[in-house]
Amino acid sequence: CQSCRLTQLDNLCFVPSLRELYVADNGLVSLDGIQQCTLLKILDASNNRLSHLTHLRSLSGLEDLWLSGN
Repeated sequence: CQSCRLTQLDNLCFVPSLRELYVADNGLVSLDGIQQCTLLKILDASNNRLSHLTHLRSLSGLEDLWLSGN
């Protein structure tokens, strides 16, 4: 959900087969929870408030990643 004023990524454990996630222009300070989405190929988390990316380590299949503006 782009520009939805999200501040966290709760409940991603319920969609482990997620392949694309567009969460740009929100208020995210962490990507905690994204590590459950091991099939994720595309992530756009641009223009949030992210300061670390440790939760991306388990996403070995990630092909496209947008993080500008953090």
